[in-house]
Amino acid sequence: RASQIAIRTHQREKLEALRNAVVNVAAGLDVDADQQAVFIDSFDSLTASHLVLLRFLQSPEAFATARGRRLADISMGSPLAHLEISAPELAGRPEFVRQATRELFARGLTDTESLGGIMSEEGTKSKRTTGRGDLFLAFVSEPG
Repeated sequence: RASQIAIRTHQREKLEALRNAVVNVAAGLDVDADQQAVFIDSFDSLTASHLVLLRFLQSPEAFATARGRRLADISMGSPLAHLEISAPELAGRPEFVRQATRELFARGLTDTESLGGIMSEEGTKSKRTTGRGDLFLAFVSEPG
């Protein structure tokens, strides 16, 4: 399945994620066969930008730090302010971000359908991935 999906994609990030998935399974990552199939099939509809968004939602601060950025200094606001700073490739694309957030939620990878709304600073930096989302990220992340 992974090789068939790889043939249909041109996005380098998706190809790397597929490679990582194959290597992680071979290395013994504990993902049952049904979940592996569901995760691999996700590559047909998820884009590289979905993966960026999901990594951000797992840990906004760690994501920003890994990219050499700092989160916005805000006392109240929305996670979108942090996303635009730490993932400039998603800045100015609010419709896509809204849609991608809903799609990640529908797949059970996040616990929120929306990044809108006003919340505390801590709330804007909160983890929003589910256990399944964390497993998917482990599945597609570079081994080690």
